[in-house]
Amino acid sequence: MYRFLLTPRWLSYLALTLVAAALMVFLGNWQLDRYRGRTAVNERIDAGAKMAPAPLRDAMPAPTGGPGTTGPAPAERVTWTRVTATGRYDTSNVILVRGRTVDSTVGFEVLTPLVLADGTAVLVDRGWIPPAPGGSATAQPQVPAAPTGEVTVA
Repeated sequence: MYRFLLTPRWLSYLALTLVAAALMVFLGNWQLDRYRGRTAVNERIDAGAKMAPAPLRDAMPAPTGGPGTTGPAPAERVTWTRVTATGRYDTSNVILVRGRTVDSTVGFEVLTPLVLADGTAVLVDRGWIPPAPGGSATAQPQVPAAPTGEVTVA
């Protein structure tokens, strides 16, 4: 009575169904792995936002190379850790990062090096500013002056 299930047509349907089922299981596991990874990152971000800021040198070491070299990448355990740093802004090296959108307006992020007492520097994101009035999204805005003297940033 069910002998028709052994015909090439029905066997190809069975093979296609088994391949589709295996693919769906693989994709489901992939999505679950992505969810777990994203959850772990979000938990680190939330934990970092709740903790008190630590001094920068407690979170990561100073660069060991000469002038102009970068320090080591932070360890994963300290990624998203809030830190404090004390130094003076290097206003001669302000960096404007264009193409940053806030509330549907394209503007600039203002990055300024903060030179620490040991001579090393960290980039501080001083915030977002809109483009110059009446100009295009690439028109350089008037950047507010950085604080002078020694400052502590978190």
